[in-house]
Amino acid sequence: MVTRVFSKRVPVLKLAPSPLPPLVEEPVRRPGTIAWPTRASLIEIFGSDEMVNRAVASLIEEAREDDTWLDLAQARADAPLLVERLHRLVGSLAFVGGVDLERCGEQLIAQVQADGVVANTPQLQAFQRNLRGYMAYLSRL
Repeated sequence: MVTRVFSKRVPVLKLAPSPLPPLVEEPVRRPGTIAWPTRASLIEIFGSDEMVNRAVASLIEEAREDDTWLDLAQARADAPLLVERLHRLVGSLAFVGGVDLERCGEQLIAQVQADGVVANTPQLQAFQRNLRGYMAYLSRL
């Protein structure tokens, strides 16, 4: 069986259910910190190094394209285009563990829909800086 992940075709692996993790207390998170996945956590999600490499490479390629479109949408104050590209990014980020960026993207979608592009330019630029940092991080995993 083959499924589409982003724009590339990759085989779907059927994995046995994972055992439940041991109960441990969640680490204390400071406000404003971003929780990014580790290579080990991505391997747990995808099942192998090879699958992680494929997923991360595809995500980075797609995110760079979306980031370019976000720049264009901001320059044109094009809310529908900006929301479309943010929506794509949110889905991609959820796929590889970028939960904090995913939440931020969801909030931005709502804010842009309510108030427009220009009113949210500083938040959009901060999101893009964080996105670029996250892509750099993933490329080093």
